[in-house]
Amino acid sequence: MAETDDSKGFCVRLLEEAKLGVTLGRLEVLSVLRDADAPLVITEIHHRVLNRGVSFSLASVYNSVAKLQAAGVVDGRVFDGHKKVYALAGTMCQNRLTCVQCGRTELVDDPEIASVHQKAASRLGFTLDNYTLSMSGVCQHCRSKSRLRK
Repeated sequence: MAETDDSKGFCVRLLEEAKLGVTLGRLEVLSVLRDADAPLVITEIHHRVLNRGVSFSLASVYNSVAKLQAAGVVDGRVFDGHKKVYALAGTMCQNRLTCVQCGRTELVDDPEIASVHQKAASRLGFTLDNYTLSMSGVCQHCRSKSRLRK
């Protein structure tokens, strides 16, 4: 996906607000994370930067992500107990609904769900940094296909 001027401007503003120097590597990492539909592991960020035609070592991606995370521009967390994933700050709070038959995944943007997460954290004495709610079911398309087979 070609980077638009709007995307580049957004990434430059993030770097400037965090008082970080604007480098090609940081811009590319931020652009990849901005375009991602889910948090990414470092190797996937590296792969996507390379696919954009930018020669950037894996060590440089680690370094850029570490600086971006330290500045609060990128969030990182351990996922599935062993993988560390990264996303733009404030974007890891996601509610996902996945079809168990075809794997289609939809993000569910519902302020009521966010409110429930906040209330639960508060009731238990926590400050909520991020959350992920995974729901599963069978999508309308797969239900329709199964009805046709009957």
